[in-house]
Amino acid sequence: MMKKYLVTTAALMISILVFSACGTTNDEGSDSSDQNGSQELTVIGSNWEFDQETYTIPANVDVAFNYEDAEGIHGVKLRPYDDKDNIIVEVMDGDSATINLEPGTYEIRCLTFCGDPGHKEMRSQLVVE
Repeated sequence: MMKKYLVTTAALMISILVFSACGTTNDEGSDSSDQNGSQELTVIGSNWEFDQETYTIPANVDVAFNYEDAEGIHGVKLRPYDDKDNIIVEVMDGDSATINLEPGTYEIRCLTFCGDPGHKEMRSQLVVE
C-alpha cells in the first residue's frame, strides 16, 4: 500500500512540474510586450557600440524607451534621420522615457562623449513599423 502511494505521489509531482514548465517563456532580446500590451524597448551601450544595429517597434503605440550602460558612460539621443536638429528623447543609464512614433527610421546616437576613436560611430537605428 505504501509503495503504491509513493508511486502515485511521485507521478503527480512530475505531472505538475511538466505542466507548469509548459506555461513559461524565455524572452530574449531588447524589445518586448507585457500582458497588458504595453511595449518596451531597452537599448544597451558599451564602449563605442550598442547591443543591436537595428531595433524595431510598432508605430503609433506608447513604448517605454529604456537605456542601460553595460560598459563606460554613454546615454542615447533619438532623432529622425532627416531632421538632425529634432531630438525626440535623451536618456542616460537607468532612465526611461515614453515614445510614440510615426512609421519611419530613426537614428540612435551616443549622447555623452565617450572618447576616440569610436564616439562618432556609436550609432544604431530604430525602425518604426
